Amino acid sequence: MAADYTIKSLSSKQSLHLLVLIILINLHPGIFSQDSTLYQLVSVPDTSCRLDIALRIIENNIHHFFSYNSNIIPVEKIVTLPSVKDTLISILRTIINDPDIQYKVIGNQVVIYNPLNENPVDYMPDTGIVGSSFKIINGIIVDGSSNDPIPFATIGLTRTTVGTISNSNGEFVFKFPRAFIHDSLVVACLGYAMKKIRITDLDSGYCEIMLLPDYIPIQEVIIRKTDPIYLLRLALSKIPDNYFTEPVNQTTFYRESVKRGNRYLMISEAVLEIYRSGYFEQFPYDQVRIIKARKNIDIQRTDTVTLKLKAGLRTSLLLDIVRNRLDFLNEDLFNLYNYDMTDIIVDEDRYTYVIYFRQYLYTTPPHYEGRIFIDLESLAIRAFEFQIYPGTIEQAAKYLVIRKPRYMDVTPLSAKYYVRYRQDEDKFYLAYILSDNTFRIKRRHQLVGKTFNTKTEMAITQTRIENVTRFKTGLTTNIDDLFIDHVGGADESFWGDYNYIKPDEPLEEALIRIDDLMKKGR
Repeated sequence: MAADYTIKSLSSKQSLHLLVLIILINLHPGIFSQDSTLYQLVSVPDTSCRLDIALRIIENNIHHFFSYNSNIIPVEKIVTLPSVKDTLISILRTIINDPDIQYKVIGNQVVIYNPLNENPVDYMPDTGIVGSSFKIINGIIVDGSSNDPIPFATIGLTRTTVGTISNSNGEFVFKFPRAFIHDSLVVACLGYAMKKIRITDLDSGYCEIMLLPDYIPIQEVIIRKTDPIYLLRLALSKIPDNYFTEPVNQTTFYRESVKRGNRYLMISEAVLEIYRSGYFEQFPYDQVRIIKARKNIDIQRTDTVTLKLKAGLRTSLLLDIVRNRLDFLNEDLFNLYNYDMTDIIVDEDRYTYVIYFRQYLYTTPPHYEGRIFIDLESLAIRAFEFQIYPGTIEQAAKYLVIRKPRYMDVTPLSAKYYVRYRQDEDKFYLAYILSDNTFRIKRRHQLVGKTFNTKTEMAITQTRIENVTRFKTGLTTNIDDLFIDHVGGADESFWGDYNYIKPDEPLEEALIRIDDLMKKGR
């Protein structure tokens, strides 16, 4: 599912400023010494947010990374960025407000340190460190029996809400603060035994992590109550106990892609900050703010389809099903579905019920079918996987397609979704959302059309439950609009210390191919 795609261009004033800057750098390289970075004028949005978020916003405006020990500055403190242009050093001194803290530029880093107990030279980059204050782990998750890659496994740190997801090839890139170097990595996936590994025991280059299948036949477990509707009602009643239901701030990695056949045409990616309303607010209002974004397009005139598909940010936010309750999780509509207890599997070392559901075909189409995964002990809902029933999916076009040209026919072929929650201590938080849809598009009277696949992924890489704040309206993105803010290539360094979903091999090749075409001007 894809939204309308546009590219933002620099204004003439911005272009002139950039040109002048380039000329100055080439004619007078000596005046741009590294420490002069601290005295460059910086314009940042007028906003209040956590100190660590403020530093990330400033990063986007100075093309340097901040390196610091999170123990020496109050990263969770709410600060206000100035509304007027000022020097970088003045802004830092204002928001950090600690006379003992000093600042030093080393390479592409601005080191924030306390000279009483730190040496800025210690922040020099080394292998596996982003901005020196972050560690990178690259690897692959595989099945310990078959050696097949395991897609959509969650990777995170114990005792934190920092995490990421493996891609369709089982590969992942995980970034985390260096302060957690002696912590353990937790890897989990439905149907496999959870694995904890000390970070210091992992291969510093590229690690292979094996998960062992863990499946329990349903007859081997004593089930306290086998009626699936009864279990679903209990699970819904325990939502206040099992989930953090108050508003939260989340950092997420978001990706939309469009393929025609096997060829990627559009790839849009972003790091977002999200304000999510509480579960029980009468008028919930989520906000999205773009931190970093890029878009690559390889679409010829003959491929252009003036079509808007119902997807993007709004759909991803709605797919937080525990909070938003789609029909098959609505107690008032249980009579429209057939529910069966099918299996018990292991998820994160916890016995988990698997309930299969399918909408009765005599009800109004389109119809849904899928599986709900419920923790046996706590009755927390761990995950959903579902699809629009193939037999009635054509009747879902009006729900999936918002606008199309009159001379074109759009036929949905498949619509599949996956939603997963991750446990941190005694509460569950949204972890990952996948929407994968296929359409056949053809002109009227044309015998054979073209097949397009649209996919959206949202991985929640960090959730903050303290000092939660709304964003100022001028800094937010309309969730019905495209989120494009920056166009770039496949260089991983673009993301800095933010976690992202590693592109699978075809997607990575497409990013490089499209980026090369854009650079050549095609």
